[in-house]
Amino acid sequence: MLYSVVSIAFALSVMGITEPASRPSGSGAPSAAPDSMNADVVAAGDVAMLVLPVSGALVRVGGDANAAAARKGSGESVRFVCAGVNEIDTALPVGYPDPTPPGAIDLKNYPSVRRAVVEGEVKKNGDAGGDGFWPLFRHIQRRDIAMTSPVEMEYSAEEPKASKEGGPAEGQAEKNQATERWTMAFLYRRADQGAAGDDEADKRVKVVDEPPLLVISIGMKGNYSRELIDDGEKQLEKWLAGQTRFVRAGGTRALYYHGPSLRPWRKWAEVQIPVREVAVPKD
Repeated sequence: MLYSVVSIAFALSVMGITEPASRPSGSGAPSAAPDSMNADVVAAGDVAMLVLPVSGALVRVGGDANAAAARKGSGESVRFVCAGVNEIDTALPVGYPDPTPPGAIDLKNYPSVRRAVVEGEVKKNGDAGGDGFWPLFRHIQRRDIAMTSPVEMEYSAEEPKASKEGGPAEGQAEKNQATERWTMAFLYRRADQGAAGDDEADKRVKVVDEPPLLVISIGMKGNYSRELIDDGEKQLEKWLAGQTRFVRAGGTRALYYHGPSLRPWRKWAEVQIPVREVAVPKD
């Protein structure tokens, strides 16, 4: 399979591997889109009564009720357009929910998906995923797997190792904080492509079938940066604090849809927090 420069640039950009002029500047506040849609935002008091979206669907629960991701085309040719400015033209995995437009907050139900993943530790300079791109890219080349969208990044905290006495292990006293780890994933379009398990040519790459996932998601636009992730996470945590039905159930996720060639205000992303129900509405 031939891989275009656009495909390579797309993947490189989510790693922060870009030309100096294209590096994130730190700006990335979400921006609402004026497109109209026939959907109402679920008020905080109504969250307890909303019907969960079925697999592959979403329900608007906050943010801009009028923000819309218009679907154009179908199958591998489907495109999503928001406000005529932000556009996604790379195929999503089969059954994935539509992208959440910038400025909106959605509750989304993701189906199981086959992913090629590489894991690592966030470096002191904040770099995450820099060691994941080339193993993943060579993996999809070897398996003749087309690039899909989005590229997913996940972050989780690893607690410091304890000594036998229960305190910090030797060498950990000055580092008594959780170590943050990252997972970068390239998504297979279909679960029947290839085989799950370790990549026979590179043990750093594992192909896994991720189970279904319920998330709260905010659409963002702007430079792909840690500041953008932190901004989205704060807004999602505020939404979670305003209701009692759902609680966080995992580390923060970032979904990146574009490469470095686009202007920052045209780049589309999502920040997500996995959730689970703790209060189920009564009949």
